[in-house]
Amino acid sequence: DMIKETLARNTQFLPFPASMRLVRDIMRYAKEQNLRQVFTVSVAPYHLREAGASVEQEIAFGVANAIQYMELGLEAGLSPDEAANQISFFPNIQPRTLEEIAKFEAFRRLFARVTDAMGVTTARGKQAAIQAYGGGTVTKTTEKGLLHAARLANVSLAAAWGAVNGIDSFAYDEVEGITTERGAQHAIKSREVLAHETGLRKSVGNPLAGSQVMNYLVDR
Repeated sequence: DMIKETLARNTQFLPFPASMRLVRDIMRYAKEQNLRQVFTVSVAPYHLREAGASVEQEIAFGVANAIQYMELGLEAGLSPDEAANQISFFPNIQPRTLEEIAKFEAFRRLFARVTDAMGVTTARGKQAAIQAYGGGTVTKTTEKGLLHAARLANVSLAAAWGAVNGIDSFAYDEVEGITTERGAQHAIKSREVLAHETGLRKSVGNPLAGSQVMNYLVDR
């Protein structure tokens, strides 16, 4: 996601126009090589949130950036469906559990509307593929570091109830430097507990969908 590199991180290695041409050429190459299962563009509003964006701004910039990449795909000769199928999202997860669950639903709803308006016709093309990651610098400090284990469980649960496609978990001790093996194992095993010991794998999507509070948060 070269747009977020420019907006939030300033780590781009090419001038912005050249960066966007690179993305366009990669999308064209994926089409020519018939790489249908590859997401060539990972739109990452995660870094915007870490840089201070609100949850609403995270959604808005994420979808706005996706529109730009869709247009690059069309410029490269892809159909609307082919362009949409190459795009995935990498959002942030903060400890506000209900708000984060609603955010993922809002992401999907808005992306479906946008892709429909751009001519996408298939269900897959209108579905936002989301790989979420627990927030880092916003919530973690070196003091009382073990509390981050609780935050890890919280954000992972929010992602699971938000029906994301995948979860990346932070290690509770990474705020102190490169994570230890113990911290990395804890992050991995926490997700395994969530997957195998809670019954969430047997549920379908967001169990709070349709509730008054969820409808309010998504609409907001």
